[in-house]
Amino acid sequence: MAAMTMSAKYDHYAPRVERSAGPRAVVGRTVALPARAGRDRSPVRLTRRGRRLARVMVIVVALVVTLMLMVVGHVGSSQADVGPVVVATSTVVVQPGQTLWAIALEVAPDADARDTIERIQVLSGLSGVNANVVHPGQRLVVPRKG
Repeated sequence: MAAMTMSAKYDHYAPRVERSAGPRAVVGRTVALPARAGRDRSPVRLTRRGRRLARVMVIVVALVVTLMLMVVGHVGSSQADVGPVVVATSTVVVQPGQTLWAIALEVAPDADARDTIERIQVLSGLSGVNANVVHPGQRLVVPRKG
């Protein structure tokens, strides 16, 4: 028979046992292991799953820090904008044959008429199916010229 030894991985757990064949075989004799001067510690090795988890944790921490900085920055900037936006308005009385388009061009000739019409509808409370219809004598709140 050949000599049988334990794997080197388990050397520090159990003594090595040698068995040999022959008429004078000594069965079960233990051999003392050499004393180690301080254990050789290898650096921590992560499995593939452990490395993946470490990467995910780094990304999560980075996202949380980024989100916190965005929230703090947003809160700081929103405090400077406290207060309602005041729009200078005036009132216009609709004349016969006048449309919202004509009123929008008269009030803001340099602006896009569609945007001005939307502002007039919001300021005047026009909504629903007939939001684009105006009648002579109707009072509309419009943004002030300028």
